[in-house]
Amino acid sequence: MKPPEQAEFPNLLILGAQKAATTSLHKWLSDQPSIRSTAELKDTDLFVWLNREGKMESFLNSLSYPNKKATYLLHSCVNYMFYEEAMIAIREHCPSDAKFIVVLRSPTARAHSAFKYFRLRGTERRDQKEALRYTPQREWTYSLENNDMTYIEHGFYATQLDMLHKYVKREDLLLLDYDRLTKEEGYLQTQMGTFLDIECTDEGLSSTNSTQQAPSGLLTFIIRIMQSPLIQPIKQRFGAVAKKAIMDGLIEHFPIKGKAQKEELHPELKEFLTEQFKEEVAALTERHGLDFVREWPEYQALQKTN
Repeated sequence: MKPPEQAEFPNLLILGAQKAATTSLHKWLSDQPSIRSTAELKDTDLFVWLNREGKMESFLNSLSYPNKKATYLLHSCVNYMFYEEAMIAIREHCPSDAKFIVVLRSPTARAHSAFKYFRLRGTERRDQKEALRYTPQREWTYSLENNDMTYIEHGFYATQLDMLHKYVKREDLLLLDYDRLTKEEGYLQTQMGTFLDIECTDEGLSSTNSTQQAPSGLLTFIIRIMQSPLIQPIKQRFGAVAKKAIMDGLIEHFPIKGKAQKEELHPELKEFLTEQFKEEVAALTERHGLDFVREWPEYQALQKTN
């Protein structure tokens, strides 16, 4: 094992957003010959929690990679674009020429998807109205609750990009359109080939991290035990590694029962969320020049009111 001071930090990072196909993207990138990663480097809170614990170097030195000579070392954590503390640590430790990726999805659809995801995993017990209709914060700090239950705040993309550009050059940040990423053949290969200057395979994204199947009643009970306040210190100590390895691993391999959940977003809630995101979506075109957001319902609703 290398000494801590010689730990190799990632030079390719997926920073967000939640529920925007980042798990599938991480897997696709990991399979490219020029990129190396491990399962532990997906949603492991390296630059906040492990940084606070002083365990970043030892964690990185504990990993092994099948293709050690690959150009890029990939790490993904979808909450990094949400916290300035994470970006400060990333800039302090990662190479100066590191590349960053963000996937953006209609914020209303993202909020609804996140709600369903946490409901299926037993961490969200409220109904749609209680969970999604509230007055959002404009300032937030790192916490387990803010990581997951701030459904509206996670969709304030323009504000988050403003923060990211304090630490990342525009040419080093690739902003991907979720809809094209998941539906348009060749989009991902073209974007990554240009941005990373690598040859990519022709295979598209595979669906992972699905929110369409509910875990069995017993597994739901186990998950809720994992979420209890008594267990939080243990989870925090081991960070997202334990969360992914234990909880998502159980969900993936435990027998599944029940029909796919297709709970539609209530029309009044959809209108409420659209209203919350109008200003941010407008800023994505005005301040950040993102044309693909013009296809989003939030932007189209904004145009109707102007």
